[in-house]
Amino acid sequence: MSRIDLHTHTRCSDGTLSPEALLALAAERGVRTLAITDHDTVAAHPLAAPHAAAHGIELIAGVEIGCAHNGGEIHLLGYLFDPTAPRLAALLQRTVRERRERFEAMLARLAERGLGVDARALLAEPDVALGRGQLGRLLVEQGLVRSIGEVFRRLLGEGQPCYVPKPLPSSAEAIATVREAGGVAVLAHPGRYARKPDIAALVAEGLGGIEVYYPSHEPDEVRHYLEACARHDLVPTGGSDFHGDPGRPELGSQPVPTSTVERLRARCRR
Repeated sequence: MSRIDLHTHTRCSDGTLSPEALLALAAERGVRTLAITDHDTVAAHPLAAPHAAAHGIELIAGVEIGCAHNGGEIHLLGYLFDPTAPRLAALLQRTVRERRERFEAMLARLAERGLGVDARALLAEPDVALGRGQLGRLLVEQGLVRSIGEVFRRLLGEGQPCYVPKPLPSSAEAIATVREAGGVAVLAHPGRYARKPDIAALVAEGLGGIEVYYPSHEPDEVRHYLEACARHDLVPTGGSDFHGDPGRPELGSQPVPTSTVERLRARCRR
């Protein structure tokens, strides 16, 4: 059966695989439609496109944007936009720069605690969207902390001594920017937030869909978000949130309906 996965990450943000390796794995797993949704960057797309064509995989323009909403942070998935659209490019460039500044601030805090992390290779890649995931892996790989879980519990989790908050665009700005670029904005993994998103408010800002099919969503949550999609005339989407880490969900693992991408395209035309 052909599979669709609309939520994946590469080494251009906090995934472990290169775009080329991700496309090879997608082909092996029978994924025929794939969106690369790296955090706040579309740097993987030109690298992935020739490999998608070689494997006969439909590659969807995608990105995952962190934004401020209702007193907290949510993530929005943008799809089917023009990656070269000026306003979108400016937003992502700004966010990648702010991510780098935050990353360097967290490195400094770790160093103050005697945890000198060698991040030179990552910092040498100007287009990579840096974050706590990469920093956590470096801490474990360099033998400074035992596990990623310990990294977040003791050091980099919100409220911990080396945590640095990141500047965020508003949900209204992120949605408007994706729409202006010809795309559609989808609320990512709604079941994961401690403070539940105000879906009606997001719809008023131009939200086009909800990520219903997601690894951590229980059956009752899937039903709840399908009902929300029907109530607000939104497109239900899904994806694995694949990063390549051991123990995390497999690529192509979610039951995304085959009509999803065409429904997203129709939404873009509205």
